[in-house]
This record gives sequence, structure tokens and C-alpha cells, in this order.
Amino acid sequence: FFAMVASHGHGVGQAILDYALGPGQHPQYHLPTLPNEVAFMQSAFQDLGGLFGLLIMLLCLLCAAQALLYGLAGHMSHRKAQPSVPSDHGVKHLAVIMDGNRRYGKHKYGVAAKGHWDGGQTLCDFIDWSMEFGISILTVYAFSTENWNREPAEIKVLMSIFQQFSEKIHATALAKNIRVRFLSSYPDPLPDHIQALVHSIESSTDHCTAFTLNVCLSYGSRGEIVNACQSLARQVLQGELRPEEIDEARFGRALLTGGLPDPDLVLRTSGECRVSNYLLYQLAYSELSFLDKPWPAVTRQDLMDILSHYSRRQRRFGK
Repeated sequence: FFAMVASHGHGVGQAILDYALGPGQHPQYHLPTLPNEVAFMQSAFQDLGGLFGLLIMLLCLLCAAQALLYGLAGHMSHRKAQPSVPSDHGVKHLAVIMDGNRRYGKHKYGVAAKGHWDGGQTLCDFIDWSMEFGISILTVYAFSTENWNREPAEIKVLMSIFQQFSEKIHATALAKNIRVRFLSSYPDPLPDHIQALVHSIESSTDHCTAFTLNVCLSYGSRGEIVNACQSLARQVLQGELRPEEIDEARFGRALLTGGLPDPDLVLRTSGECRVSNYLLYQLAYSELSFLDKPWPAVTRQDLMDILSHYSRRQRRFGK
């Protein structure tokens, strides 16, 4: 302990000498270089002599002790300020509307497309964080059916970025036992090479069990609901199903998320407070969280805060 105190006090003692005698005016009193704390103490008494040396030493020790106490207190308060994620936070299925890529890109780079690229990297990181914190299913809104109304040049860039990050996620999925599914209510406009890539990723990760990633691509919830209704209607027409057999559970199985639990929590970034035709049937009793920062700027700490806040909510499911 004395060694640590003396090491912090050395600079203080030198400063006191500078102040008392003037900078560079006390070569005979130059304090020795630590960590030879014993030599420092001896030289303080021998060179400075008697009461003055003792006073200097006491001041050094007092300042060093105070600095150590402040440092320790600051370290402890910093540790307390770091919120932890309860292991039983309760989020098994997290759905995310990854909003704000274009605005982020324009603001940071002056180019919207760069925001989409950064958003892809954030998704890769977010998958790791979700697995780290015990989430089992992550469903992300990557490209809506309404996005086809954007400029062709932007769509081409988006498809290129999607392809590159899908290949990266594919490699991660195989390494980490992640099942990847692509949910599309309107797949027809997707380029052939994208459809082939989607099929390849789904088939090669279908056996994976550690985590499920659902990527909503060319997706709209109203279209998904209409498709489910048409599928059930065909089964009725073909005599495979009676109308009275259609209940909430059967209808849920006809959706693209059939077989999965509904999202516990829906997160939307960029400060917008709407669901934008996303999982309208599935999020009937989901908790909603809105984060006032664009998707590419989301951090691990943001997810920790969101899960910690969710753990304090009381879900009533309409009761």
C-alpha cells in the first residue's frame, strides 16, 4: 500500500518543491524516480531535513491518499452506473424495425447509401448481442413492399448491400448454429440471384438450433394476412378444411411466422413511433420500444438498456 501511495505522491512532492523554490531552482532536492519508494522517503528526510521534510512527506501522502480514494469512489460509481441485463429479462422473441439508415448516411457521409452499409454492419453486431443476452429469435424488417417505390438506382444499391451482408451472415450462421429464414409476402420483384441466395441460405441453415434470425424481405403485413386468408380459402374450396375449423391458432400457422411465438418486444429506431405495416397480427400484445437514434448508431449498451427496461414491465395481455 505504501509503495502505491508513494508512487502517486512523488509527482505531488515535486510540484510542491517547484512551487516553494521555483521551477528548476532545487536540483539538490530533486525527487528520485520511483518505484524506489524507500529511497524516496529516505531522500525526503535526508535532503530536505527535519520538520520541513516531514511536512513535505505528510502532504504527499495526504494528496496521494485523497487521489486514491477519489479514484476508487469514481471506479465504484462507474461500475454501479453500468446497468446489467437480468438473466430472466423475458425477451425470447425480439422484432426490430431497422429505421434511419438513409438519414444517418446523409447526415454523416452526405451519401444515403453509406448509411445502409453501416446498418448492415450493425445488424451483424446486433445478432451477436442478441445471442449474448439470451434472446432466441430475432426478426428484422430489412425491406418492405413499399420500398419498391424508391428510385431504381437506390434499390439496386440496396440489393447489392443486401447480398454482401447476407453472405456474411450466412458464414456466421453456419459457424454459430443460427437458423436463417427470409419472410416475404411479395417475392416476385426480387432479382433472381437474390432469390437463389435466399434459398441457399435457408436450406443450408435449416438444421441449426441455437438461434433463429428472420429477415423480412419484400415484406408487408397486410399482404401477408391476405396471403394467409387465400391459403385457408383454397383449403376450404378443396375440401381439406371446414370454415369453422379456422381459429386464431390455425390462422397464425398460415402466416409467414407460423410455428414461432409472437414477438415479446418490438423495437423501432430513429425516433419514429409507428409500426409501418410490420407484423400487424403478431404484435397484438407485444411491448413496444422506440429508440431515438438511427439504426446504424445502435450500440450494445442500447440493447442492454432496452432489455433492462423491459424486465421491469408488467405484461397484461389485454387483461
